[in-house]
Amino acid sequence: MLRLMRSGFLSKFFMAVLVLGGLGLALSDMGGSFRSGISSTDVAKMGGEKISSQEFHRAVQRALGRIGISAEEAYEKGFIDNVLNSEIRTRVFYQAAKDYGIEINDEVIIDKLGEMLKPMVTEEKTATQALEEILYSQGITKEEFIKMIKMELANNILIKSIISNANYTPDIITKDIYQYKNETRDFDAIIIENSSVKIETKATESELKNFYEARKEQYSVPEKRDI
Repeated sequence: MLRLMRSGFLSKFFMAVLVLGGLGLALSDMGGSFRSGISSTDVAKMGGEKISSQEFHRAVQRALGRIGISAEEAYEKGFIDNVLNSEIRTRVFYQAAKDYGIEINDEVIIDKLGEMLKPMVTEEKTATQALEEILYSQGITKEEFIKMIKMELANNILIKSIISNANYTPDIITKDIYQYKNETRDFDAIIIENSSVKIETKATESELKNFYEARKEQYSVPEKRDI
C-alpha cells in the first residue's frame, strides 16, 4: 500500500499527511477506498490487534530519532514501509502467541523491567526516575511501554518454540523470524566534541522560538490523567 501511494499521484498528499502525523487517516479513510474493518483512527488491523495512527506515528518518530533522518527522507527511501512492516509483524506474532496460550504474567514483566532499568539506576537516580526518562525519550505512556515488553517476551517464547520443536519451517516464516530477530541498521557517524564548537553570537529570542516550534514534538510528553 505504501509503495503504491509513494509512486502514484497521491504521493505528495500522503507525505504531507505523514509529516503531520495523520497516517491513519490517509490509509483508512481516503474516500473510503481502503476501509476493510479498519476505523479512521487505525493504520492496520491484524485479527484482534490494531495499530492506531497515534501508535504508528510515535513508532515512526522513535525510529527516525534513532537513525537521525527526516520524515521526508525516510519516506522517499521506503523506511516508513519497514517501520509499518515491523509493527505489523510484531503484532502478528503476538496474536499467534496468544492463540497458543502464551501469557506473560506481571511478575515476569516486573523482572524484565527491573533488568532493563538496573544499568540506569544510580545513587542520584531511582528506578522510577529512570523509567520516566525512558517514557519521555520514547514519547510513550507506561501502559504502552509495558505492552511492548509483554509482546516482546511472548514473541520470543513463540519463536524459540518454533525453532526448537519444528522439523520443518516454511521459508516465509523463517524469513519473517530472521528479520524480526536480526533487523539492523548501518550508519556513519561524525563525533564533534563540545569543546571544539565555539559560538560567536547568542541566539535571539526569535531564533530560539523558531527552533522550538520546528521541534515541538520532541519536547512533548504523553497526556496523563490521575484517577
